[in-house]
Amino acid sequence: MSKREVELNLDTLWTIFDDFKGSYMKNTPKKAKLIDSFCMFCLVLTGIQFLYVMIVGANMKNGLYAGLFTTFGSLILTSEFLFK
Repeated sequence: MSKREVELNLDTLWTIFDDFKGSYMKNTPKKAKLIDSFCMFCLVLTGIQFLYVMIVGANMKNGLYAGLFTTFGSLILTSEFLFK
């Protein structure tokens, strides 16, 4: 791929992202945005805990796994509300 093709692909992706963001902000109800925000929070928290386990190591495996599965489980159960 040439540099020009990569720039065109990035511009296309950016345009798609902007269209999605504008449509999401305009058409999504506030309650759904609140649930989406909580889901993103759970996802970020799960990622932080996973990185911590990878960097520091799993000395206390039960506590770390409980934290990972709790936040990930909250994400899964909360996303169920979006589909109802």
